Amino acid sequence: MFTFVLKENKTDIEIIITRILLALAAIGTLLYTNQTHYLIAVAVALFLLLASYFVKTISARLQINRVIVLILAAVVLFVITRSFIFAAILLCYAVLLKFLQKIPEVIITADHVLIKKIFTNDIFLWTEFNNVILKDGILTIDFIGDKLLQVSVDENKTAVDEQSFNLFCKEQLKAV
Repeated sequence: MFTFVLKENKTDIEIIITRILLALAAIGTLLYTNQTHYLIAVAVALFLLLASYFVKTISARLQINRVIVLILAAVVLFVITRSFIFAAILLCYAVLLKFLQKIPEVIITADHVLIKKIFTNDIFLWTEFNNVILKDGILTIDFIGDKLLQVSVDENKTAVDEQSFNLFCKEQLKAV
């Protein structure tokens, strides 16, 4: 059995959405705070703006998940503004982000090829392929019906010997 973790290309859009939501939370903090705690609101807004700018660094270097950053921002936003709506929006996005963070994988066994996606898992038998090959970090799956799937493999998370995998696939295709 061979498992390939695919490179994710959706993380950039998630970073952008997280930055936008944190910046909107900062603006909401300034607009919907009461006058007695205005200096605290300014400090919190500055903190949220800095968090929005450095969210990628925070999640990468400090190993803090973006979901936790959003939950903390929602709690701070609720405490400062006393508005449940803004905090609920941040929490909803954090929950969606948590549930939709499914790492795409391709699992290849002697019986079938399983392609795991966010919402579905596709199972293909070896009889459905012309060729399956791994070359230079690119997994190429050539279907019989003129469909071609090429995906980039995350080589940091996947330890597969290219020659042994290609030999395995050649043997599986010959057996069918």
